Amino acid sequence: MAVLIEGQTEQNFINQVISPEYWQHNIFFQPILVTTSLSGGRHRKGGYITYDSARQQWHNLLAQPQFSLVTTNV
Repeated sequence: MAVLIEGQTEQNFINQVISPEYWQHNIFFQPILVTTSLSGGRHRKGGYITYDSARQQWHNLLAQPQFSLVTTNV
């Protein structure tokens, strides 16, 4: 399961708190930092994004065969 997150704190929480509780049930979480755009066409990971941008990233993740479910804390 992909978890679209906004920063390192959320990534640590998924990896250290949430994931270990679900491993025994063969449920695996992969935290993915959201991509945000900056001026000049550059992109960075993490931070605030619009709903439309998040929705596009959800669709892109769901198009990948390894993710049948995507959730977020964004």
